[in-house]
Amino acid sequence: MLCLINSCNNLIVAIFDSVCITLSEELKNKPKERDNEEIFPGSKVRAPFNLSDLSRLLRRHKALKELEPIELPILQR
Repeated sequence: MLCLINSCNNLIVAIFDSVCITLSEELKNKPKERDNEEIFPGSKVRAPFNLSDLSRLLRRHKALKELEPIELPILQR
């Protein structure tokens, strides 16, 4: 049972790391983002728009934080 739990934890960590690495690579190759005011003049949302632009608009006053690594509990005998 312990082996199964540890294997599941290892799989989850591997998936999380893969997502983080992929996101990091995509952000490196991403073109420069347009200014929110250019996309949403006066902060008025009108279609069409990209969800990433809307997300930036909604989070514009919050400090962006880096993803933190996850730590999963490990059961021991």
